[in-house]
Amino acid sequence: MNNLEKVPQAQPEDTFLELKFGEQMLLWGFRIWVCGYKKDLNTNNLIHLAYAQAGIPSAQIALDSIMTLITANGSGVMDVRCPSCTEISADEMRLMGTISALQSASSSNAGDIYLECWAKPATLRMLRPVTQMLANVLKEGGMFIRPRPWSLALHLPSRNLTSTIMHPITIH
Repeated sequence: MNNLEKVPQAQPEDTFLELKFGEQMLLWGFRIWVCGYKKDLNTNNLIHLAYAQAGIPSAQIALDSIMTLITANGSGVMDVRCPSCTEISADEMRLMGTISALQSASSSNAGDIYLECWAKPATLRMLRPVTQMLANVLKEGGMFIRPRPWSLALHLPSRNLTSTIMHPITIH
């Protein structure tokens, strides 16, 4: 039995309130970052303060690096919901799946399969150290992200785009 078989999986129909605390913190960070990005606001201080209160202050640096790399070098559309939305998008599930895969794997590229829909190989190589850093910081802070292998099979219409640039991130 491997590590993933021991950990209960998150469910596709999970709502924000059904997530574990660490998952809520991770998703909240992504959502706040995207809100700031869309409004051209710097949300790093807010995210850092919240993460510091949760005992994971260095998670903000990694999260900011991940999202900056994806928005600057990625392609396609990423559906990240507003912070108050109770529903979780397929893209948000994939982002959390990336961190979960890295928390339980010994390979630094274990999260690539979740990110390759937005990132080409060169961007994936740049993302590996910061996604691993975020996974480690959360894990060391006792915040384990449940596996989401089913999120790889979800219908993601944004993947059918032929464009090679990252379109503005959509907010629900």
